[in-house]
Amino acid sequence: MITSTACTKAFGKPDIDFEIKYMVVWKVPEAIRVKIPVLPQKIYCHKLMVAPLEKAFKNIIDRELTSEVISWNGCFCIRRKRGQSTLSIHSWGLAVDINEKENAFGAKPTMSAALVKCFTDAGFEWGGKWSKPDGMHFQLSKIYSMKNISLFRVVLFAMLVGMLGACKSSLAPTVTSQTNDTIIKVQTLRDTIIKTKQDSSFYKALLECQNGKVVINRPISVTPGEILKIPGVELQDNYLTVKCKMESQEVPVQLKENHTQRIKTVLKIKTQYVPRELTWWQTTQINMGRVFIGLVLLILIITFLRLLKIV
Repeated sequence: MITSTACTKAFGKPDIDFEIKYMVVWKVPEAIRVKIPVLPQKIYCHKLMVAPLEKAFKNIIDRELTSEVISWNGCFCIRRKRGQSTLSIHSWGLAVDINEKENAFGAKPTMSAALVKCFTDAGFEWGGKWSKPDGMHFQLSKIYSMKNISLFRVVLFAMLVGMLGACKSSLAPTVTSQTNDTIIKVQTLRDTIIKTKQDSSFYKALLECQNGKVVINRPISVTPGEILKIPGVELQDNYLTVKCKMESQEVPVQLKENHTQRIKTVLKIKTQYVPRELTWWQTTQINMGRVFIGLVLLILIITFLRLLKIV
């Protein structure tokens, strides 16, 4: 059974700061209001009440007990308990009242056990079993410190992130570049023909007869060629004509050309680290570590549940 002291310790006094931090306006789903029409469209309650209330109402619908919900008599109300000096659990929005006229405070409850079970199965405590019965009253059977819940979530998240980080490979694939220069010498032979130009020489002289012989008296004209010298002589009509001629020639020539070609090759090498196959002892160690981590997590969860200050 939760008390006002426990609520104050977990959430503080029910003042404006409390309402800003913990209270919410829960819009009752249309599917629930259609089946239980006495419910309001919106319920102003503690945020811890939303899920249990929705579960209780769905239990009522699923178990076909909607006709037994005759009236809705509120949730949040800052007031003292009837006949006492301590605050009611309604002051923190952690309790609801239904069927008030049929189950008045201090009177014998008339609410069916089936309807009560719809709420208790959802995490509520029924006031109809108290020494001074309050048959209309249902309040959460346990409350949790929101601070401890948040701390537990942060620690659990940090542990999960740490475990995932530990599984990450520390060696990422690397890519390296290797540049190779290849020099290729190419020799090309080319056959061609060189044509030389025509060349000639000319010689002309006056011949005389001396002692019964024709002799050359003096040269009349001498024309040498660029290359050729004066060759043979022709004697006719007492004139000596000397001609020298060279026909054009085709001279075969073989030309040799040397070329140097440079080829640059860039080779990219990707190094992929492949893990070695584990031995049976390494596998055993890993499995033992997993069991150990699981036990540590279980111990931490149990410890935090105890620190949640379940009331």
